[in-house]
Amino acid sequence: SGYRELPPVGFRVLRLLVHGLLLMSAAVSAKMREDVASAIYARSGQLEGAPAPSDRNVADYLMNHVSVDWVALKDLMSVSSEDVSVVLHHVINSLDEAAPSASAGLPELTSRQSRAIWERMFEEKFVHPFVGSHQIPPLQRF
Repeated sequence: SGYRELPPVGFRVLRLLVHGLLLMSAAVSAKMREDVASAIYARSGQLEGAPAPSDRNVADYLMNHVSVDWVALKDLMSVSSEDVSVVLHHVINSLDEAAPSASAGLPELTSRQSRAIWERMFEEKFVHPFVGSHQIPPLQRF
């Protein structure tokens, strides 16, 4: 994660969620796909010479990133794909439950310092409870 203060698992969870949301946004319409491709292009020009996707292949580009993040999570946690999906389910569910109050008291993400504060909160509240002890809680069956 280099310039981030997040532990590796928290970094990959957040990265996978962001890439997944961008992938879903790109699937909504041609306009959204163009917007996502433009945002990635603008950002990738600042990162290690990474090739930017065109609006035609943005889904492949993002799917590749989701796959890389998924495998990295499996490796970092030494778990199966099923366990990764359980962890992500718990994280997303806890984000959903916290949504009405989650933004209260959080800094705007306008600086590296405010981003670092937000990332620590994300790790502590939404990732660590499910992977911190290396005991992945079972899903509740309905």
